[in-house]
Amino acid sequence: MTSPVAGVVAGRREVAPTGRRSAARPSVVAPSVGRRRVPTAVWVVAAVFAVLFTAATIQSYLITGQRTLDRLQKQINDAKLQQDDLRRKEIDLRSPAQVAQTAMNDLKMVHAAPPVLLTPEPRVIGSATPQTTVPTPAPSPDPAAAAAGVGGGQ
Repeated sequence: MTSPVAGVVAGRREVAPTGRRSAARPSVVAPSVGRRRVPTAVWVVAAVFAVLFTAATIQSYLITGQRTLDRLQKQINDAKLQQDDLRRKEIDLRSPAQVAQTAMNDLKMVHAAPPVLLTPEPRVIGSATPQTTVPTPAPSPDPAAAAAGVGGGQ
């Protein structure tokens, strides 16, 4: 370090003992290979961490969505079961035996009397031939009204 031509040590120029900088050009020192890998490794680790964090976030959204789908599917299945029960109940209520029982118990209806067949009498009223005589008008019930010309059609 006491030489008038000073080299570059760790990126700095050495100052000559006289207090002036050396006139020689600084030598270029190539960075070591190990020093360059550390920042690259840090970037790779950070990128892998970011990808894994993103994947975990997306997975949590998928799980939340699946829970919602499972809940809706359960509601659909419950509604289908309830619909099947109601259809069975409707079929039971529409059966003739159930209708008759409801009519008798709830509506207080009774069975009708057995039907009675009526036989016509053999007597004939009227004739099959048309009547040829013209009927005469009936006399008016009040003789005084007939004499005065009121009523009787005159």
